[in-house]
Amino acid sequence: MHITFDGIAGNVAAQIAASRFEIAPHIARIRAVLDEGGYAAPEASLNIPFDTALHDAVERLVVQLKTPRLRFVFLVGIGGSNLGAKAIYDAHFAARDATMHTDTRLICIDTVDEALLLAVKSCIATLTSVDEYVVVSVSKSGGTTETI
Repeated sequence: MHITFDGIAGNVAAQIAASRFEIAPHIARIRAVLDEGGYAAPEASLNIPFDTALHDAVERLVVQLKTPRLRFVFLVGIGGSNLGAKAIYDAHFAARDATMHTDTRLICIDTVDEALLLAVKSCIATLTSVDEYVVVSVSKSGGTTETI
């Protein structure tokens, strides 16, 4: 495969061309990760849509945890660990969350900001049973300050 860089400023194009960027090894690596399955490789998130066992386990967990009493899902994570879930939630429910409602709310705890933690503490103070909340902790390393 050959890539050309038409219309790019001369110096930048020369630097890119000089780097001898080869895409074929990257494509071969991704194909190998998909063929292997599993989650050991950094690119392994590509396997998630095809992992029926994982999908079934998540569905069973949702059925178990999503009860009429569930009020809050506290998602603890920072950066990529929670931004996807937060973006999807906000796209679907941000307007609803601005009003009074009784549906389950997703509370993303993604910083040690005092105002956020006080708001979370206020939510927690209203809880009367463990059936009213779920805590989901997401961390790639397990060592980020927010998750600890």
